[in-house]
Order: sequence, then structure tokens, then C-alpha cells
Amino acid sequence: MKIIFYLFTVFLFFLTSFPVNAQNFVSKIDYFLQKRYSKVKYDTLYVTRPKKRLLVMLKPNISYIGMTLLKDSVKVDFNTVLKHTFSLNIGYSGLVVGYRFKIGKRAEDFIVRYYGRKFGFDLDICKTNNLQGTLTNGQNETKINSGFLNFGLVEFLSYYVVNGKKFSYPAAFTKSYFQKKSCGSMLFGASFVSTYSENSDASTSLSNYSIGLGAGYGYNFVKNDKWLIHISALPALVVTQKNVLTANDFEQEIPYKPNFIISGKFSVSYNLERWFFGLDGVAFSTILGTESVLQATYQRNITRMFVGLRF
Repeated sequence: MKIIFYLFTVFLFFLTSFPVNAQNFVSKIDYFLQKRYSKVKYDTLYVTRPKKRLLVMLKPNISYIGMTLLKDSVKVDFNTVLKHTFSLNIGYSGLVVGYRFKIGKRAEDFIVRYYGRKFGFDLDICKTNNLQGTLTNGQNETKINSGFLNFGLVEFLSYYVVNGKKFSYPAAFTKSYFQKKSCGSMLFGASFVSTYSENSDASTSLSNYSIGLGAGYGYNFVKNDKWLIHISALPALVVTQKNVLTANDFEQEIPYKPNFIISGKFSVSYNLERWFFGLDGVAFSTILGTESVLQATYQRNITRMFVGLRF
């Protein structure tokens, strides 16, 4: 649904370069967006809309991937050199679209985030060969240089807000709402995580996927009508998974062990009628497999600073 609104908005800007009939069409689209923006489906004692409908937001981003492999007394820790990106977000009538500029070539990724009042999700598709690490066997440690491992990740984390009339995710992340009073809500969600790891000569690989269902809680704390602190956690019990280790054409499926996909978000922001700035982040972690065969722990963290202005 949000993608459709993005296309409408881009189409709106495109048509402004054409006269008369196109401008009439633009006016109708703008009326539709304004009507949607003004529709009240929330408790105005707790949540409200900004008076200004256009916003511009700058967001420097820092991201991290970590992986730990454990078998008996042998442990391998991998992590990325931190990746930096810079994004420009433009929003109109509650719809926000952004473009990220890479700084260096640490990893390739594709990220979509949708934070609505009642439902939202994070979709993160990433691949990199920039993992570096340490192999520990008893007292012995061996450094592993980047380029040894090719790694891919697909992560989908969703939420459903029970108390969507009083508690606002968008107030903390997209700034398309104001949270006026402190409030929390129960959360329900589904999570999907899939990874693929392969050494540089393709002799050994580890592939897996997990699907989890869970419940959690989120809270928005408002201080002096200007500070907003958000924190939420949504652990999901893995209900189905597949975990396969391949070495020299020999394939072994690692048995299922009950575990969780744990996701969390935070945001700290200072909000005025027009200006706002702050810091937010999204993280997840999960453990797959058993130590007797192979246990894998994955982590993904993205932290973003932001400053924005409403017009």
C-alpha cells in the first residue's frame, strides 16, 4: 500500500512541470492526500499530526553485521567493518521516501521500512565479503581476513500495534505524527531470517532460514512536550526452520533446537513544531543449531542520526 502512495507522490511532482490539465490533476491528488492526512483515527489527547505537511530529513547511518560459529571448543567470530551511508528523506502528507548514498563499498544492501500506526515492517537484504574475524581453539587464536567468507542475509521483521490509537511508532521514526502523552502498547509480530555463508573456494557453506511468531511491548516516553524516547522489543519463537551445512559436497541438516528471533527498536528525539533531531536504531539477533553439530549466532544493527525540518 505504501509503495502505491510513493508512486502517486512521485507522479505528482513529475506532473507539476505540465500546464492546465496536469495541474488540475495534481490539485486532485493533493486534495486526496490532505484528506487522508487530516482523517482522525487516533486519540487526539495522545497523538496528533504536525501542522506542516512537507518535511526534509537528513540521516547519517551506521550498520553492523556479526556472526559467531560454535562447535564444541572451537569458536569463530565474524563481524564487518562498520558501513556508513547517508540518506535524504522527503515526506509529504505523512508519506516518506528516501534515498541512501553509500560512503565506501563495505556491503551491498536493499532496505525497505514501513512504520504505520497499526502495522509496520523492516525488510533488509544484504550481502558482503567484508567479514573479518577470529578463530579460537582452546588457547590458540587465528585471525581471519576479510574476503575469506561470502555472506548473505534476508531479514523481515513485522509488528502489529494493539493500542494504535494512543501509541505511535511513526512519531518516533518517520516524524509524521506527534506523541503528546507517554503511552505504551502490546505488540504482535512475525519474523523471517535467512542467511547464506560460503568460504572463498566454495568448499564449505551454511544456509538456513527461520520463521518466528511472537509478542512484545513498546513504549513512548514524552518529556516536557519536546523529548520523545521510544523503546520496544519483540521476541519471536521460531516455529519452523531449516539449517544445512555443506562441506566438500557432503550435506548435513542441523537438528532443530527451540530458539528466538529477538528484535528491538529505540529512538531518542527532540521535537519542535518545525525542527527535530535525534538518534534511532533497529537490531535483531538469533541463534540456530546446536553446539554438537554447529551453532550459529547472527546479529544485525543499524543506527541512524537524523535532523529534519517541516515546511
